[in-house]
Amino acid sequence: MDPVLVRYPVRIVEKDKALAGAAKAGIELGSWFECPLHPVETPLSAYDYQIGMCPEAERAAGQVVNLPLHPRAGERTARRTVDFISRFTQVTSKPSA
Repeated sequence: MDPVLVRYPVRIVEKDKALAGAAKAGIELGSWFECPLHPVETPLSAYDYQIGMCPEAERAAGQVVNLPLHPRAGERTARRTVDFISRFTQVTSKPSA
């Protein structure tokens, strides 16, 4: 199997700030899954979902953006996107051995 990715998901901090800044800078960032039940307009109560039932999905919805992988996203676009999104990634240190 050789999957073709449409977008590449990245977990970031300050998602709203990153999306707003990207739009102003002409950087294409996507945000597809805004809540644990997609789309965001889905009434959670219709599925007996209560906030806190899926904490990782809720956290991901608030942190994940996606990067373009379409043919128009050439090397220059990729570099600009990575340079921009790097400001919103969180570096964590690895525990020492």
